Amino acid sequence: MNLWEEDFSTQTGLRGLFSPNCKHCDILGDFYMAKGHKFSLHGDPGCHVDIEMRCPKCGYWWVYGVAISEEHYNWFDKEFENAIGK
Repeated sequence: MNLWEEDFSTQTGLRGLFSPNCKHCDILGDFYMAKGHKFSLHGDPGCHVDIEMRCPKCGYWWVYGVAISEEHYNWFDKEFENAIGK
C-alpha cells in the first residue's frame, strides 16, 4: 500500500494519502523541511526524499522517508537546490 502520490503542485512534489498527525497530541503536523538523497543499494541506484514534520503544539519532530523516481529527484533538485543532501 502506497501512502504517497506524486503531486507537483505541492512543495515537494508529493502528497500524503493520510493525515500526518503528531503521535502525542493527535493534531496535524506542519511541514518543516524536505531533503532529497541519492543512494546505491547492492549496486542498484535509488532516490528518496525525507519529509520532515513538526507538531505546532508540543514541538515533536518526525520524518517520513519516501522512495521517488530519478525523474522526480531531478525535478526536486531543480526546485529545491538548497534542500538537497549531496
